[in-house]
Amino acid sequence: KECTRLVRKYSYISDKGVHLDHSFRSGNRKKWVCSDRVNCSWEVRMRKKNPCKSERASNTRSIPCGNWYVTFISDGHDEGCLSKFQMKKEALKELDGFKGAFTPGVHTSRKRVVSCVSNVHMVDISSQSFSSTIYRAIREKEEEEDQRNVTEFALIPSYLRSLANDNPGTYVSCQLDTENRFLRCIVVYAPLIHYQAGLL
Repeated sequence: KECTRLVRKYSYISDKGVHLDHSFRSGNRKKWVCSDRVNCSWEVRMRKKNPCKSERASNTRSIPCGNWYVTFISDGHDEGCLSKFQMKKEALKELDGFKGAFTPGVHTSRKRVVSCVSNVHMVDISSQSFSSTIYRAIREKEEEEDQRNVTEFALIPSYLRSLANDNPGTYVSCQLDTENRFLRCIVVYAPLIHYQAGLL
C-alpha cells in the first residue's frame, strides 16, 4: 500500500497517469508503467527486501528487512506521451489535503475539498469532471468517521454505570441521540453533592 501511495502521489504531481503492470507483479516485486504504453517508456520497479536472505548486496544493507526499494527507474515521460492523470476516489482519500478538509461534526463541501487539495498539493480538481469522484469520497469519509465515532464512544454508558456503582452517591446521566449514539453526559461525584447539601 505504501508503494502504491508513493506512485499515486508522483502521478498527480506530474499530471500523468500510471498503473501497476500485473504481468510483472509478484509477492515481492512490482512494476508501474505509464498508462500510454505505446508512446511512453516511463517505468518504475520496486522490490521488497526479503528478511530471509543474507546481505549479499552492499547497496541494500541499510534498507530494513520487509521494506520496499526502487530497483529500476526510467523517469521522465516521453515527449509524445498522451497520458493524463485521472483522479480516482481511493487516491483522493489518501491525500493530506483531502483529509485536512474535514472538521469533526461538520459537513465538508466540494468547494472546501477542492481548495484544500489545491493549497496543499498544487493540484486543480475544480473541473466538473471530478465532481462525482469528490462527492463519493466525501460521503465515504464521513461514513467512516461516523462509524469510528460510534465504536469509540460505544463503551461510555457502561463506564458511567460502573463509575456510579463503585462510587455510591455519585450522580451520572448519559444522553443518547435519536440513533442511540452517545451525545453527552453529566457526572457529579458524591463528595460534591454532600458539600452542596450542607450549604442548603
